[in-house]
Amino acid sequence: MTYGDASSEVFWRALKALPDSERKGVVMRMIRDKEFMEVVLHLIIEQCHREPL
Repeated sequence: MTYGDASSEVFWRALKALPDSERKGVVMRMIRDKEFMEVVLHLIIEQCHREPL
């Protein structure tokens, strides 16, 4: 596992471990961040082109 993969895993597990209300708060903050959402949307579009539905 690369350093980047390990970092991603740590953040993913931390987010999943939060109680629902706190997890929702984190996700809502992400959604409100325009720059962050542009990156997320770009990744989603990339993933859609890689994998047929």
